[in-house]
Amino acid sequence: MTISFFSQKLLLTTGIAILFSSCAISQKKGTTTDSYPKTFENILIAAAAKGDGHGPCEPSIAISPTNTQNVAAGAILDRYYWSEDGGRTWKNGKLISKSSGVYGDPVLIADWKGNFYYTHLSNPEGKGWGSEKLLDRIVIQKSTDGGKTYDDGAWCGLRHPKDQDKPWLCADPATGNIACTWTEFDKYSSKDLEKDHSRILFSQSTDAGKTWSEALAINQFDGNCPGQRRHPGRRRARLWPQWRNLCGLVLQGKNLV
Repeated sequence: MTISFFSQKLLLTTGIAILFSSCAISQKKGTTTDSYPKTFENILIAAAAKGDGHGPCEPSIAISPTNTQNVAAGAILDRYYWSEDGGRTWKNGKLISKSSGVYGDPVLIADWKGNFYYTHLSNPEGKGWGSEKLLDRIVIQKSTDGGKTYDDGAWCGLRHPKDQDKPWLCADPATGNIACTWTEFDKYSSKDLEKDHSRILFSQSTDAGKTWSEALAINQFDGNCPGQRRHPGRRRARLWPQWRNLCGLVLQGKNLV
């Protein structure tokens, strides 16, 4: 998990480029870039209040494939936003999960039915770094109303005392399954290369986010514990996670789903 710190005088702004129907790149013969927008308007979604040490930053934005005017966004530690006019105007809320807590690293996606999924780190006792259970799982909360509200959330990778960090999501357009990958640390920020390692874990939901499969390690070589990032991508029936470790950038194809 990366946390950006700001002085009280720093104003943090988050912008979005307005992109409408041209966001979906046509595959039809004869389509040219002449039809694409030449300029983009920057919209201020949120700004840091005086004394706010956590942003909003680390944003994630997703667009509904069933209604491209519906856009959802998130930022640390527990902020969420939604737009119903293609990003021109925004409303906001505070993400709450009574069962698992919320502690940043937001990633949002939309499934092919227009539901939004917001994954983030856990803080089940609400004490942040003062709790041994911080980062004990990966939390996924679902919105069925265009990003206006989210359920209390499901989770994957509950493997305390190991730390679960840096999640990413993708949705399978054929099956509707949701895939999640993330990094597990034996001990977060440990410099003991002999004892403590990290690995890339995978879980999937086959019931639209209600439940998640047991975490499966998919890396061939373990990493160290200062930090990694991983992003799952789809290519036909294979999952292609990529991450960075001591060996460099790794791209791995797996028949996981």
